[in-house]
Amino acid sequence: MSLLPASTYALPDRIKSAQQEHEEIVAAIAHGDGDAAEAAARRHVANGYRIRLEMTRV
Repeated sequence: MSLLPASTYALPDRIKSAQQEHEEIVAAIAHGDGDAAEAAARRHVANGYRIRLEMTRV
């Protein structure tokens, strides 16, 4: 039994937006900007969390 609905990737455009978020994280790391990498990673996690919460509302 699954406690959570389908992956957030089941939503339209989520794969594209998550890919962009990942690219921002990698770019910040590649430029040696730890603060920007952390901020981008936190945004990515927050976006996923927000979307997941929206998916659980029925």
